[in-house]
Amino acid sequence: MWKFLKGNIFLMLGIFIIVLLLLESFKNWVLVLFSEGKSFSSLDSSDSVISDVQARSIAEQLHKAMGTVWGTDEETIFNIFSTISVADFKKVYNAFGHRPYFEPFGVPTLKIVGENIDLFGWLSYELTNEEMVKLKGIAPAIFSLNT
Repeated sequence: MWKFLKGNIFLMLGIFIIVLLLLESFKNWVLVLFSEGKSFSSLDSSDSVISDVQARSIAEQLHKAMGTVWGTDEETIFNIFSTISVADFKKVYNAFGHRPYFEPFGVPTLKIVGENIDLFGWLSYELTNEEMVKLKGIAPAIFSLNT
């Protein structure tokens, strides 16, 4: 028995991951089927002074800082939030949009497997409570938008 387990560890690990992904997909499908869904709305960014290209660039920097299996780059997130105004954040938030996130592994994923969440959701999943307190201290006005 031990010899079989030792020889097939990668196969069993692969099967386990596939089962986990299927269960997560099924859960999301059932939730969508029996719920009213999430209501996503963009923020009014008419008073922003950054361009659409700059907003997309910042959104991608934030996604890159959070979207890795090797951990979150908190310093990049803190640096971005320390230099951005509320008006410009609204444009970045809209550019970030709603991206699929697979909570069990904490990584971005395909829409069919993950849950579509906004930038506030990504931040809450990726940062610890202490890091969220620090971020809210850096940019308190931005987090008053998330109510």
